[in-house]
Amino acid sequence: MGTYIAIYVEQRIGDEWYFVGQMVENEIHQYDPDDALEYRPDSIYDMQNYALFAILAGVRNDREELFMPIAPLRGLPDDLSAELQIWYNYVLFDEETGEFHTESLRASWLTLEELARFDWHGKRRKVYARVDKRVKHLFHPDSSPTWKDWPKDIPISYHHTSKDSPYCNAIWTETYAEAAGSFLTEILDGLLNVYGHTSDVRLVFDFH
Repeated sequence: MGTYIAIYVEQRIGDEWYFVGQMVENEIHQYDPDDALEYRPDSIYDMQNYALFAILAGVRNDREELFMPIAPLRGLPDDLSAELQIWYNYVLFDEETGEFHTESLRASWLTLEELARFDWHGKRRKVYARVDKRVKHLFHPDSSPTWKDWPKDIPISYHHTSKDSPYCNAIWTETYAEAAGSFLTEILDGLLNVYGHTSDVRLVFDFH
C-alpha cells in the first residue's frame, strides 16, 4: 500500500499561526454538498518520495541503509492555524462514532530554521540496486552516479535490493539533498528565499 504526503505552510505573527497558501475546492464537496467541507488547504508538495519521507520524519525508512530523520513524528502542533485546524478536524472526525480518530494520523512539523540547519549536502548513505548491466559501469560505491552519462537509448531505471542480494550489481553514495530531489531545490529553497532561516515559519505535514 502506497504512502503519500501533504505539506502546508504556516507563519507566526505575534502569538498566532496563520496558514500561508491557497484554499481550493474540496473535491468531495461536489458529491456531498451538505456535509463535506467546501474548501480545503492546498498542499505545496505531493510527490511520492519515500526517501524524503524518511528524512523528514522516519516514515517509510525501510531501505538497506537507513536515513537519519531530522526529527521523529511529533504529531500536529497544539496551536494550528484556523484553516488547518478546521481541515484536520474534518479529516479525523468519524461520523459513525462521533469521535475524532487522531491515533490514525501520522503528522509532524518542522520550522524553516530546522530545515535550513540540517546538513542536506553533508549527510550521505549507500544505495544498493540492480541496474541494466549495460550501465553498471556508471555506478561507484563512494560517489553519486553521473545520470547525464546514461545512454539515451536505455530507460533510466533501477530496483532497490539488499546489500547481500545476488541481484545487486550497483552500489553508489547519495547525499540527502540528492535523495530529497525537488523538495529541496524548489520547495525549501523557495521558502528560504522568501522568509529566510526563521522559526516563525513552519511546515506542517501528514502521511496518508
